[in-house]
Amino acid sequence: MANVYVPTQLLEIFKKTKKKIRIEMRDNAAIACSTILQHGGKNAFLKRDGKDWDQEEWALIPYDAFKIRRNAIRPTLELLIKNSIITCDGMASHPKMPKAKRKNFGPNRSNGYRFANTIQESDLVPYPLREIRTATIVVPSPKVAVRNELTPTQQIIADKMLQIDADYQVIKRVLEDSKLSIAESQHQHFLAERITQKQFYAVQSSTGRLFTSLNACPKRLRTAFNVKGEAMVEIDVSCCNPLLLCYVMKDNSQVTFQDRSKFQAWTETGRLYCVIAAALGTERDSVKTAILSYFGGPHEFSDARLQSNLKKEKDLLLHGEIKADFETLCKIADWFDKTLPTIAQFLAEWKKGPSDWWPAEGKRKKKFGGDKKGPYAVVSRTLQKLESQVIIEDCCKNIFAKYPDAVISTIHDAILVPASFVKPTETELRSSFASLGLSPKIKVSCPLA
Repeated sequence: MANVYVPTQLLEIFKKTKKKIRIEMRDNAAIACSTILQHGGKNAFLKRDGKDWDQEEWALIPYDAFKIRRNAIRPTLELLIKNSIITCDGMASHPKMPKAKRKNFGPNRSNGYRFANTIQESDLVPYPLREIRTATIVVPSPKVAVRNELTPTQQIIADKMLQIDADYQVIKRVLEDSKLSIAESQHQHFLAERITQKQFYAVQSSTGRLFTSLNACPKRLRTAFNVKGEAMVEIDVSCCNPLLLCYVMKDNSQVTFQDRSKFQAWTETGRLYCVIAAALGTERDSVKTAILSYFGGPHEFSDARLQSNLKKEKDLLLHGEIKADFETLCKIADWFDKTLPTIAQFLAEWKKGPSDWWPAEGKRKKKFGGDKKGPYAVVSRTLQKLESQVIIEDCCKNIFAKYPDAVISTIHDAILVPASFVKPTETELRSSFASLGLSPKIKVSCPLA
């Protein structure tokens, strides 16, 4: 038998409802209070009258820290909240909140709790447990869940993921240095934990792109990946989709040689976003985000579309960002009309789509799911199909043919490789683009120190 510390108010509740609260529930409630005390420190007893609480002021506790069976956590926390022993940070932590509406993710999500305002540190007294329960953690066996049929090359990439390890200490350090909300932090912790346990997934989209667990991980976390202790780096093709547009326009008589040559020079040197940003007097990152909407979205950008986006977004804080992105998008469209008019006209005609678009779109939705897109989506889908063909079915296929033991993974227009395998990968990548008559600028990220 062991002792834990609980508020005297909880013991009073036990006395009043002795027959209704079974011994196991009492032990679970005592363990929960003790866990909040141990993990929360001073935050467990913070007091505030009539004011909202900041997220950082709560005692953040992962579910696994409670050392209670999962199906007993929610009723235990509900009991403590109902009897004003503890309080939680609103919708994110309340045990009755449906999983689909919770603000945080994963089995190890951290939830914010503290003791009620009426409870002081002086109220704590020892409480004897029948026995100390420990959560049994079962480490699942490594696997790759394939959600639909992959091509042979994609299947090799998926299988190779099992040889990729993640340094959880590096991930923890990266997340601590990042300014993230609680929900973002917990979501990224969950992704990192799944990758650390080698619980991967791989799925092919309708455009041939390969979506994997590594794609879902933010770029800052990918630097924690390694193969047999060797850090992995990311080999990225600058301005990839705009560059592939050069190949699509190659034999089109509608686009003048002058416009095509200027556009290709900017994309091959990776300067397209900087050139547009300088002309518009804005930041490169805002141009990079908006230009993908220019290529893959409707060609006419109206106020009605802006208002629709504002209406859909419930977070009022994001309305300013939506308006700024829309203004940048309109400026980019105007820049193309004035600087590269034949390319702008080519895109406008292309976005009208084929005559059988909607029947084909219905079949695509039935097979792959997702929302139906207008004919304008033909541009982004064509470029993504071409990207998948070059990166996966050409470059990666050639790498595996020459180096069967190579461990690589794709991140759409980038390839993740061990640091010692950069040069062979870069050579094959340049060769694949050269077959299309293109010479891309290739960037290599550095691993974390």
